[in-house]
Amino acid sequence: MVQRPSGQWNDLRQRVLSAAVMVACAAVAIWVGGPLLLLGVAALAGVAMWELWLMAQPGRQNTGLRLAIGTALLVGALGWSFGHLRPFEELLFIIAPGVLAAIATRPVEGGLPRRVIVIYATLIVFVSWGLVALRADGVNELLFLISVVVVSDSLGYFCGRMIGGPKFWPRISPSKTWSGTIGGWVGAAVVGLVFSPWLGLAVIPIAVILAFAAQIGDMVESAIKRRTGVKDSSDLIPGHGGVLDRIDGMIAVVALYLIIRLAISLMQGQGFA
Repeated sequence: MVQRPSGQWNDLRQRVLSAAVMVACAAVAIWVGGPLLLLGVAALAGVAMWELWLMAQPGRQNTGLRLAIGTALLVGALGWSFGHLRPFEELLFIIAPGVLAAIATRPVEGGLPRRVIVIYATLIVFVSWGLVALRADGVNELLFLISVVVVSDSLGYFCGRMIGGPKFWPRISPSKTWSGTIGGWVGAAVVGLVFSPWLGLAVIPIAVILAFAAQIGDMVESAIKRRTGVKDSSDLIPGHGGVLDRIDGMIAVVALYLIIRLAISLMQGQGFA
């Protein structure tokens, strides 16, 4: 029998307690919706932007604080003014400035390329608006996306710890294993099955695709942290690191889901319904 290090579960209690608090806060905000959800999402977006900036430019905290406040205000304004998934122009309005800025910006020597910062920052704003807009159409889709991320991440964590095995992408994320990755996909498929009576059978394969997107999102943030030489985006959440460490997968999932949703609507000739 292979003996596993006794310390591999040392962080579990702290992780579970922190996760319970986060789930409770998220559940209240999602259930109530409206200004409370918008305020919470805007605050998280601001903190995420602050963490991203400090990873890239650790010596410029004042700039990071101003950027965080500006991001929170921008997300609040977008959510308040464009709170529904309707006009295609809204999507372009949010994405286009970041894409154009990323194309026009040169990478810096060493550290994190500026275009990476711009693209990631644009995704944070886009996804934050998307969360608010999805909630305006009801709770089902939003709960589905959150469940995919939470279940795939949790099953991936436990399967990876209990089964182990070959690494998924050791150069980028040494702790990720194929067993954890596949476990996450299975969990996502179950989530899709649970939500299929409300969202249709198509959400089952979509859930698996989204779980893969969540893992890629996690690895992108891992690559950013490795490039900038930090272990966590911050230490704000005990046992979990920073806000970006918790929402990296969610950023990828919501962004991809909104694109899938838009593509389906366009094929049906509806735009964002």
